[in-house]
This record gives sequence, C-alpha cells and structure tokens, in this order.
Amino acid sequence: MRKDLSDLDVFIINRLQSIRNIAKVSAEELSIKIGKNPKYIQYAESGQYRIPFDILVKAIHYCKTTLEEFFSDNLEEYIEFKSFMKQYYKLSPETRAIIIHLMTKLQY
Repeated sequence: MRKDLSDLDVFIINRLQSIRNIAKVSAEELSIKIGKNPKYIQYAESGQYRIPFDILVKAIHYCKTTLEEFFSDNLEEYIEFKSFMKQYYKLSPETRAIIIHLMTKLQY
C-alpha cells in the first residue's frame, strides 16, 4: 500500500474490503459489475489509485450496502443494529412499546 494515503483513503480501502467479504463478492466480480477492468478493485484496494465517488457508490450498492452503513463508525455495531431493527419492526406496536420500556429500564 502506498505511504502517501490519507486516513480517509485507508478507511475506504479497508471498508470496501470488509463489505466485499461480507457480501462474498470477489474483487474481480465487483470490478466487472461496476463496468471496470477485472483488476480495478484489486488495484484500488492496494492503494495504487483512488476510486472516484460515483464508482465507489456503485460498488457499495452492488455489495448491498448503504452509504450510511459504509461510512458508519463501527461496521459491526451498525450491522448488529440493522439486524435488531429488522426484527423489531416485525413486532406488534404493543410488543415494541414493551421492548422500549424494558430498554429504558435497563439503562445504567
């Protein structure tokens, strides 16, 4: 990896690798699906060049991720929260109210 990369560059590289792995998408597959040569993502993830924002957005969406999730401070916590909310919204309004009440009582 290049030494002149900014903290943001490193964040984007690491996060792109993470979401690709979670989505079980290879660098080559992602490169092709976003309309680039097969080595594009591999080169970008190695820090050889920066991905323009519009291309990054395509990659994020192909990996079934949102911009909010991609740029979240803690990806694992975000995924856990998203999973919780998915289950939460399946509950009846009455059960949701009970959950909120319990969570309020559990605060320290």
